[in-house]
Amino acid sequence: MSEGANVTIGSGGFSMPMPAPLPPPPPPKNRRKWLAAILVFFVFIAGMMVGSGLTIAVAVHRLQIAFRHPEEVPARLTTFLDKRLHFSREQAIEVQRLIAKRQSRLQEIRRQVQPQIQSELDALRQEISDVLTPSQQAKWDRLYSEAVRTWLPAAATQSSGNTTR
Repeated sequence: MSEGANVTIGSGGFSMPMPAPLPPPPPPKNRRKWLAAILVFFVFIAGMMVGSGLTIAVAVHRLQIAFRHPEEVPARLTTFLDKRLHFSREQAIEVQRLIAKRQSRLQEIRRQVQPQIQSELDALRQEISDVLTPSQQAKWDRLYSEAVRTWLPAAATQSSGNTTR
């Protein structure tokens, strides 16, 4: 039957026009596209967070190595610079010598100033401890001692007579 054809109903010959066929229903909204987009967004954010965390962890670790093993700094720094500046053999030797010389001088300055720094840190430790409850003081002492072990060079904490309290 074609569109607009008549349909005969019953034996009386009564006919009525046939309605046009309905258009197809619209395709269902694809919610999966939104779900996929949201999922990709959250994976991206999670990747950024993990990457940032790892970058910070590596940076802190490298700083701690430099603090704990200052004798390795000239060689490490020379290698770092050589990768970027492409030293000749003679330049690398001279740069490492210069770094070692200046580092030695910096360590001497640190030894001279360390007693003042340690005095200020001790005062800060005591002042904070004075405002804490006894249970908070115990936690504070552990936190402070761990921070000193982590961030202050071993020679500096030993020279002032403050090892790990």
